[in-house]
Amino acid sequence: MTPPDFIDPNAPKLDPKFQAAVQRLHQLTVLGRWLTLIGLWLTIGALSLWGYAIQFR
Repeated sequence: MTPPDFIDPNAPKLDPKFQAAVQRLHQLTVLGRWLTLIGLWLTIGALSLWGYAIQFR
């Protein structure tokens, strides 16, 4: 993965362990957001569609 263009090339280099930890935290955050979104669609979305279907029975 290449770094974004907006990073200052003169900035001090960070510890590789710290960079790996930040990357892992970012991946977990993104995964958590997707799992939350999917969970909400499976619960609230399904219940809403069920209620909508019952309304027009």
